[in-house]
Amino acid sequence: MNAPAPYRAKVHYDEARSQKYNHRPEWRHRQEMALLEPALKAFPRGASVLDAPCGAGRVSVRLAELGLQPTAVDISEPMLELTREKLEPHGAADRVQKGDLERLPFPDRHFDGAVCFRFFNLLPEDVFRQRVIGELCRVSRQRVVISFNHPVSLHNLKRWFERRFKGRPRRNWTIHP
Repeated sequence: MNAPAPYRAKVHYDEARSQKYNHRPEWRHRQEMALLEPALKAFPRGASVLDAPCGAGRVSVRLAELGLQPTAVDISEPMLELTREKLEPHGAADRVQKGDLERLPFPDRHFDGAVCFRFFNLLPEDVFRQRVIGELCRVSRQRVVISFNHPVSLHNLKRWFERRFKGRPRRNWTIHP
């Protein structure tokens, strides 16, 4: 059986795209962190939490602000640089490293938990989702927090109309709970 081709998110985030991703509107950042906050507060203070993929480091910074010990992993070196810069004031820049979510470079049960935010919608096939979930569970002792795009949401209806009537390519996939 042939292995699936690398998905777009694995090869997409060069320097320019990483900088663009880094400049999220503040209102959107606040909304996303408010959505994530209850799950993050379930981790006890001082817990070691993997943020994978860390992207530009927004979740890693929030983990540090909540008194958690974040470790940030991403496959994109430009994203890792952004995360290191943001974690420097929190004394956690040394816990940022390159890694593939399908083969995480950590031993079993290494972290108290893991967070995978704004990523599953970028995985085009279940085989990728299964690998990533398997790895996150393997390296976590307690819990894994995963966000995903629900197929029946205003955001996904908008995306469907853009594909259907404007001819935009599919770049996001939904997952039914």
